[in-house]
Amino acid sequence: MNISRQEFEKIFRRMNASWSYEDAELNDEEKELLWKRLNEEITDEEFNRSLIEKKSKRPRIKTSGEKTP
Repeated sequence: MNISRQEFEKIFRRMNASWSYEDAELNDEEKELLWKRLNEEITDEEFNRSLIEKKSKRPRIKTSGEKTP
């Protein structure tokens, strides 16, 4: 699937806004990974591995009721 940058940006803004309500939005690096995957520059495996790696390095925000370990 190839998608224009303009169309990608339009769809991405809506999608990422929805995901932000669940604290699941993508940052700029993760957004670029998605762009590369949609344009077949990287494989599913490369995308998944990179996204998991990037997500695991992000500082986590505690929600109400969570205790510090």
